[in-house]
Order: sequence, then structure tokens, then C-alpha cells
Amino acid sequence: MAGRLLQRLTEANVAVPDRLSVVGFDSTQFCETTTPRLTAVRQPIREMGAFAAQALLDLIDNQKVGLCSTVFPCTLDVRGSTAPHLAFD
Repeated sequence: MAGRLLQRLTEANVAVPDRLSVVGFDSTQFCETTTPRLTAVRQPIREMGAFAAQALLDLIDNQKVGLCSTVFPCTLDVRGSTAPHLAFD
């Protein structure tokens, strides 16, 4: 969606990131192909997949699996679609 938004903003002559910053989700190689390159949140996909696979294996082995909520840390891959942060006094 963020990639499409960048296209629409270009068509509307809205300067990114001069007038508007755009941030996507799921930082993938696609983010390197947009103009400007898309800033995006990166999720730890491998760790999330390993966690889910282990939970599934535990269920298959009839191990008791309690309800849980797991938070995985995300990072931000800053690229050209976002302007620098401005500090206000």
C-alpha cells in the first residue's frame, strides 16, 4: 500500500519527503525499488516463524501449551521516503 501511495503522490506532484513522509510495513527488497526508496518497519520474520513452528511442534507432541502473548521487537529501516525529524522548542 505504501508503494502505491508513493506512486499516487508522484502523480499528484506531492514531493516526498519534502511535503509528506511515507512509512511502510514489512521492510522487504521491494522497498529498495520504489522512488524514493521506502522507509519501513522491519519485523523479525525468522524469529517469529521459529517461535510459531516450535509452538506447533509442541501441540503435535501433545505438550501443554498455555495461552501466551509474545512481543517481538521491530526496527525501522530509514530510507528516502521520510524527512529528518524536526525538533521544536
